[in-house]
Amino acid sequence: MNQQSWLALTGGLGLFLFGLATMREGLERVAAVRLKPVIEVLAGTLSRGVLAGTVVTALIQSSTAVTVMVVGLVDAGAMTLEQAVGVVMGANLGTTITAQLFAFKVGGFSYLAVLAGAVIRLFGRTASQRRLGEVIAGAGLIFVGLETVTGALEPLHRLPAFQRFLVDFGRIPVVAFVFGAVITAVLQSSAAVVGLCEVLARQGFIDIYVAFPAVLGSNVGTCVTALIASLGTSTSAKRAAVTHLLLNVIGAGAFLLISARIAPLAALGAVDPARQVANAHTFFKLRQRHPVLPFAPQLVALSRRLVRDRRRR
Repeated sequence: MNQQSWLALTGGLGLFLFGLATMREGLERVAAVRLKPVIEVLAGTLSRGVLAGTVVTALIQSSTAVTVMVVGLVDAGAMTLEQAVGVVMGANLGTTITAQLFAFKVGGFSYLAVLAGAVIRLFGRTASQRRLGEVIAGAGLIFVGLETVTGALEPLHRLPAFQRFLVDFGRIPVVAFVFGAVITAVLQSSAAVVGLCEVLARQGFIDIYVAFPAVLGSNVGTCVTALIASLGTSTSAKRAAVTHLLLNVIGAGAFLLISARIAPLAALGAVDPARQVANAHTFFKLRQRHPVLPFAPQLVALSRRLVRDRRRR
């Protein structure tokens, strides 16, 4: 890769991350304040909490934001730890929509979205209209960034050393798992890692056997934000963050053990490699909650053992 390719790669990543942040901030400003009471009302039972978490995350496109919101509600005493478990499970499911959107090929429409969003943002008469412009422009920038990264990676196909690296990388799923977790923790976005995996898969750099463990790892890395948000909060809020971590570690770890068998099955029904990654991500999220949901009380009990009540010390 020459200097121009590296600049395109880093610039594309920057556009992608900036677009993702812009879209999410716009969605959160429009909907988060209104949706917070919805979570409080709906999260009366475990199953209703799952529904609330799924719907709210699908609307604001950020499971991390919903989880941080839950930590705040538990800290304020507006939600119990048991109710929080259901919302967190639902948030994990709702984030699959983002990955499915990334797999679409929108072509030149992404540039039109950036232009339309910028016009609405600059000339919108109300705050809601301007926020909508941010959402549209952010969504366009996401796809512009992904397209730029795709073009920048093309020269790597001609490098045998890079191809050997990817082959070796794919032989050990746990390496891809750790990679996904670390990058997600640094970027503070599991969606970003899933999107990058889709780009690499579409370019032929990685297959589903590498992408799936990396996606699993991203679900562990995303817990870092909630853990940070719980610092300085009440014991119950810390337990909510720890429960989130336990849920994702147990679910992702269990699937990692059988990733070689599950990965091709999860990707069935799609020819496009990027769509295969998105489908595998959705499959994991859908299946993750079924074996874990009956053990929600045990997860809550374990979080109470791990995070002791400070008054008892």
